[in-house]
Amino acid sequence: MNEILTQAQAWLDEDPDPQTRAELQGWLDADDRDRLSAAFAGPLTFGTAGLRGPLGPGPAAMNHIVVAKAAAGLCQYVKDTGGSKIVIGYDARRNSQAFAELSRRGLSVRRPDRTYGTIDHSTPTTPVADDGRRDWVTADAEHQVETLRTNCKTWGIALEDWDSSRRGIVHVMGPELGLTRPGMTIVCGDSHTSTHGAFGAIAFGIGTTEVGHVLATQCLMQRKPKTMAIEINGPLAPGVDAKDVVLHVIGQIGVGGGRGHAIEFCGSTVRAMSMEQRMTLCNMSIEAGARCGLVAPDQTTFDYLQGRRYAPSGAEWDQAQAQWKQLVSDPQARFDRHVVIDARAIAPTVSSGVHPGQVIAVDGQVPATPDADQRRGLRYMGFAAG
Repeated sequence: MNEILTQAQAWLDEDPDPQTRAELQGWLDADDRDRLSAAFAGPLTFGTAGLRGPLGPGPAAMNHIVVAKAAAGLCQYVKDTGGSKIVIGYDARRNSQAFAELSRRGLSVRRPDRTYGTIDHSTPTTPVADDGRRDWVTADAEHQVETLRTNCKTWGIALEDWDSSRRGIVHVMGPELGLTRPGMTIVCGDSHTSTHGAFGAIAFGIGTTEVGHVLATQCLMQRKPKTMAIEINGPLAPGVDAKDVVLHVIGQIGVGGGRGHAIEFCGSTVRAMSMEQRMTLCNMSIEAGARCGLVAPDQTTFDYLQGRRYAPSGAEWDQAQAQWKQLVSDPQARFDRHVVIDARAIAPTVSSGVHPGQVIAVDGQVPATPDADQRRGLRYMGFAAG
């Protein structure tokens, strides 16, 4: 929920229409996040006059912004520009829609050998009942999972199914199986696909149309992003971990600080991190607004991957490792933006507001003279200025 709000706020920052921006800004300012989250869990209706539902009438800006609960489990922000709609959020149907589009157009999956499936976010974690039934949160969640299972079988795509001990969250399972390797380009219908970047891969989340395009063509047209180096140097203090580091970074550059950029995390602090810690950094690059985040592969990377189920072995491993060692930025490389962080200045850090840019060290102090953005966070957290 917070991620969707953050992305809506990021759009708000870019909207060229001053009236719409002002009206929506006022709506977000006054909004009670708990009630909005609860509202998403129940049916909402909408029209040109604004939002109708648990929140009551929306502002005039709702002519431009519609918060739609299309079905249980499907939350979207939709910007209606009069001719086109930009959907921001997560649509649980995206993979099934992508496969349906292939069928409609008479296309096939171009490279099933380079496509891998798992059932993860929507699966119940409770035990199966005696009658074999599963405790689905929503009918849409069940439909999503069962449709994915059917589509993978139809198109010959490997799937970690119910009975697989390897099944897990896609951007964790991929590295654990050695599916994620340096130099790869990895896409998935999940915003935190950037996690794979910890292995020196270019990885990012994509939407329904893009999923269908990749399945059909194994290609995806992209704008070249700007480049940003986030160099973190020095030892970490006791009690400080990767999550503290990346929250501190986002607090420094802002929740939109990485927008339009591919981030490379580098420096002595990053080199000393485990692969799990690097995955945390790259996972959170999306919360900074970046297109992707990555860490150049090194011996830590190679040690993690060697012996994994799908990693190369024997002579192929030696050849792959030799190639992977070349995937580093040149010492004289120039970045569009270069941020240097002193790791010794990072304390255990917590999120303190309505987006990941609002963070505070545990030994820090709430701003005494907060700006408008900070005031929203203080209201949400129930904090007083100073």
